Amino acid sequence: MGMSPTSVCFVQFADGVRVVSIHRQIQTDFVTLATLVQGTLKIAPSRHKCDDTLNTPPLPPEKIAEIVEMLCQMLQNNHSIKTFDLGQFIDAIGVASLALMLGVNSTLENLTLLLYRVGDGDTLKVLLQPLTCDDGNQLLNKSIKELHLAGTRMGREGAKLVAQMLRTNDSITHLTIRDDQSLEPLDVCTILQSLEKNETLHTLNLSGCEGVRGDDVLAKVMDLLRINPWLKEIDFTGTPLERDGHLAQVNAKLASNAGDYMAVVKAMPRTQAKFARVFLCGDAYAGKRFYLFVMT
Repeated sequence: MGMSPTSVCFVQFADGVRVVSIHRQIQTDFVTLATLVQGTLKIAPSRHKCDDTLNTPPLPPEKIAEIVEMLCQMLQNNHSIKTFDLGQFIDAIGVASLALMLGVNSTLENLTLLLYRVGDGDTLKVLLQPLTCDDGNQLLNKSIKELHLAGTRMGREGAKLVAQMLRTNDSITHLTIRDDQSLEPLDVCTILQSLEKNETLHTLNLSGCEGVRGDDVLAKVMDLLRINPWLKEIDFTGTPLERDGHLAQVNAKLASNAGDYMAVVKAMPRTQAKFARVFLCGDAYAGKRFYLFVMT
């Protein structure tokens, strides 16, 4: 694929097709490619060889916003991509494009974002709005299963927004908020408390968040694990709680919950099946008439 070293190459994808066409080219100092590998759309700077070393230079913010907007427009009508890993920092404009896409796309399941440039609660509110059922409104996006956010500066208002999402969202199973230095112990407790009645989330990752510290947070975690048996994994790597040696206590409770769950399942009374439902999928003749013909 011929490209000058000073052009940005935008690759657009469509359902069932690897690379459809070059969307457009913009003159810049770097070359950036969007790649699709097994249903994953990932965008990151290409590696330039310079003095026998591989460097990954960052893109200018205005170029990042333009790339994100283009990709989100494409994802609004895409039905095959399951994972969107945006390996670049994005700003408020990029977040607005993502939120618009999330309100339309119904197949994307995994979203990973670096939000070091996003520090205010209003911007985070825009991103989480499609994932939050608020004021009786219907949840716009029910396909996202994993939401991974890194480097946010959400603070107290952002923690409240995340808590509201966790109270109303019944599709997200994995949530990551990594390296957020703005969260205080009270904010972490707000997020944990919102999970008391959440039966969907299985994995919570707050690694690198300095607000995960103190007796209040530890007590809230243990209370949560006593109330919520659906939470299977909590990652507090790189937090004060880990440095204080409390992770063993948390992991022991998680293991105990898993054992209790299996004990309940094994103790359930067994009964003999009296009827069954058969689904025939993927066959042009899998209708009821064909099924009755085969059975007779």
